[in-house]
Amino acid sequence: MTDWKCNLGCGPDVRDGWVNVDRAGFPALTVRANLAHAPYPFKDSSFDHVEARHLLEHLPDVVSAVEEIHRICKANATVYIEVPYWNSDDAHADPTHRHFFSEHSFDYFSEGRKWSSFNYYSKARFRVEKIDYKFNESPYVRWLPREFRRKLAKYVGNLVIAIGFHLRAVK
Repeated sequence: MTDWKCNLGCGPDVRDGWVNVDRAGFPALTVRANLAHAPYPFKDSSFDHVEARHLLEHLPDVVSAVEEIHRICKANATVYIEVPYWNSDDAHADPTHRHFFSEHSFDYFSEGRKWSSFNYYSKARFRVEKIDYKFNESPYVRWLPREFRRKLAKYVGNLVIAIGFHLRAVK
């Protein structure tokens, strides 16, 4: 049995064996679609794995996009979402970025996490399995231990530049 994998907002990162989706017409693109508008052009429960790298910060409605990701996932599908960290230049410098994200952003789509009591905005549910931090590796700060940089990033900008959420669709 083949796992169906979807690369949403792929840009030029068109991958073999994946359904690659973007609004720009990159060579070898599988599906051309504007992901700012629901519904996405897929049936319910289509994919075993979905990735969206540096997509959500560009979309007008994050809740709707996350609900669409949930809709196209099979039960227990794995999801990886990567976004700029709220306290980084990357989050604020790009004029097309509309939203900012922290390690608690997916609490609103989960149970039993710090901000899960506010998960009434959506019925889409994911289990947050792991959070990755992409650190600034400048020689000025890379000597600091990563865990210290992660904690300090709440107060000092550009220590964490992006954050990745490993999620599992709960259906």
